[in-house]
Amino acid sequence: MADDGAQQFAILANHLRAAGSGDLRRQLYDAISTAVRPALAQVRAGIPAHVPSGYAPELEADLKLDTRKYTGPDPGIRIAATAPTPWGGHRKLARIEDGLLNHPLFGDRKRWYGQTDGMVPKFFSGPLEAAAPAIRDAILAAMHDIAVQITRRA
Repeated sequence: MADDGAQQFAILANHLRAAGSGDLRRQLYDAISTAVRPALAQVRAGIPAHVPSGYAPELEADLKLDTRKYTGPDPGIRIAATAPTPWGGHRKLARIEDGLLNHPLFGDRKRWYGQTDGMVPKFFSGPLEAAAPAIRDAILAAMHDIAVQITRRA
């Protein structure tokens, strides 16, 4: 979110909190989640084009995407991704994002192999960067609608 929009978001969220307008705050947060949802779907849909075909179903199944809303000193929204593994660890998403896949050599967890073949960087940031203007516009429109509702209630 642009600095101006982020500051407006923080101000609006603080006014909603101060006014006790939990329903409007929830409406704002729901609008943010709705605006982000298509981009999250694009992240998931793009996985097969970014990783080897044998790994794509595993990553898709384990990938958890979360939208976090911040109204404090550094206001904005952040999309977080995690991918817990069946054996209790976490996949190294930053490396996958950079186009590097590490996997055990023939299942031997003591020997790991770095692979760049079949990897395309930006499986996560690419779709989000492409969707950012539409997300920003949708959030600003929702903020405007809620601001109008606040003035009508006053």
